[in-house]
Amino acid sequence: MWTASARVIAVAGIAGCAAATVPVVFAGASMSFVVRGRALSVADIAITPAFTWLPREDVPSGSAVVRLVHQLGGSAGTAVLASIAASGAFRPAFLLSGVLAFVALFPAFFLGRRKIVAAAR
Repeated sequence: MWTASARVIAVAGIAGCAAATVPVVFAGASMSFVVRGRALSVADIAITPAFTWLPREDVPSGSAVVRLVHQLGGSAGTAVLASIAASGAFRPAFLLSGVLAFVALFPAFFLGRRKIVAAAR
């Protein structure tokens, strides 16, 4: 079993996502998409400790809010980046995506220190 703080996991995931965007911007590397997707899933794990602050009866509502924000943010972000890429600006679209990932690092540093515990498989 291992433990890590939400801050460490979020920063690692977001930094990995931002770093994996660099090859796409400069070389068009497709393997970077796999790395980027994996890093995003790591960053999502950091949301788990937020539910420990909620009263037990509010966890379903909190989960619904997180899911709603994921859906709306993902849809809006995809629409904006796809519009930029469709206009022939593929590299600027991914550059914007990478810059936004780096910007997301700043609030990640302010996450709480609650530990995430996971059983080794």
